[in-house]
Amino acid sequence: SVLHGTGPHNAHVAPDGDLAPVTGMPCQNLNCEPTPGALSFHTSIGLTVQDCSFEHLGSAALYLGDGAQHSHIVGNEFADISAGAVAVGRVDSWDVADPSQQEAYNIIESNYLHDIAVEYAGAAGIWQGFWRDSKILNNTMLRLGYSAVHLGWGWRLAQGYSRNNEVAFNRIRHHLLLADDGGGLYTSGPQPNTTIHHNYVSKRQHNQCGGCMYRDDGSAYIVDSFNV
Repeated sequence: SVLHGTGPHNAHVAPDGDLAPVTGMPCQNLNCEPTPGALSFHTSIGLTVQDCSFEHLGSAALYLGDGAQHSHIVGNEFADISAGAVAVGRVDSWDVADPSQQEAYNIIESNYLHDIAVEYAGAAGIWQGFWRDSKILNNTMLRLGYSAVHLGWGWRLAQGYSRNNEVAFNRIRHHLLLADDGGGLYTSGPQPNTTIHHNYVSKRQHNQCGGCMYRDDGSAYIVDSFNV
C-alpha cells in the first residue's frame, strides 16, 4: 500500500508555539496534542502495518495511541515526511495505571526512514512516549531534522510506566539537520530494565547540544552496550 501526499511535504502549515520533539506539536510540559498522523490508530490491539510506503506527507505519517498494544510496524518505507515517521503514545499518559490502557508489546522493525522532519524541526523519526515491553529493531534512518529515536518523556516531572524495552541493531546517519538538543538515540525519564545495544549512529549535524547517544534529564536504569 502507498500513502502519497500531493506534493513536497503536502504543503502543510506548521502550528504556532514551541515545538516538542514528538511529531512537531506545540507543547508545554505534560500537556500536548500531537500533530495527527496521516494514518492514525487508537486503542488498537494486534495491529500490523507491513510493506507500506508513506511519502510526501505534510504532518506525521503513522500514529498509534490510547493503549495500543501488540502492534507490528514492519518493513515499511517513510520518505519526505514533514513531521515524524512513527509515533506511539502520548506525553500526558504517565499516570495511566491500568495495564490494558498502556502502550505495550509493540514492535517497530526493519523499516526504512529517510528525509524525516523536513518542516517540523522538533519531530523525531521514531517516537515513543511512555512505553513498556516493546522493541525497536533493525531500522535504517537517514537525514532527520531532529532525533532519530526518541524514547520516553517527562524528564523529572513524571515517572511513568516505561520499562522492559529493547532498542537494537538500528542504523542512523545524518540526524539533527535542523535542530539541536537531541540525539540519534535520545532518552528522557526513567526506563527500568531497558537495553539499548548494537546500534550504529553517525554524522550528527548540529553540535551545540546533543549527541549521537543522548541521555537527557531524568534518564535512568537504562543499559547501553555495543553501540558505535
